[in-house]
Amino acid sequence: MGQLEEYLGLLSEVAYKRAHHVVTENARVLDGMEGLRMGSFDQFGGHITESYGSLHDRFEVRCAALDLMVELANQQSGVYGAGMTGGGFGGYDQSGRPMVAAWLSKAKWPCRVSRP
Repeated sequence: MGQLEEYLGLLSEVAYKRAHHVVTENARVLDGMEGLRMGSFDQFGGHITESYGSLHDRFEVRCAALDLMVELANQQSGVYGAGMTGGGFGGYDQSGRPMVAAWLSKAKWPCRVSRP
């Protein structure tokens, strides 16, 4: 994050938000891998949920159906975290519940990615 902060004045607000997501996503991946090595599914799952929040807020990836599915999945017993991946290709949930992905693919709710 230190290097990113050095360039804060040179980046547009949108570019900074996108870069912030990428930098923090890299840290989440590394820490999540460590959590898996230690058998800490809570640590790993927390990063999945944090990743989704960052993607939603900093990259402005929006999809009402997926937002709802992530929210509902995170409320379920046995779910360590929920999010999405593959947003550039339509995306799918990471809650580990196949029925969620199947329902979402049939919902045909519009999802959008905001472009700078």
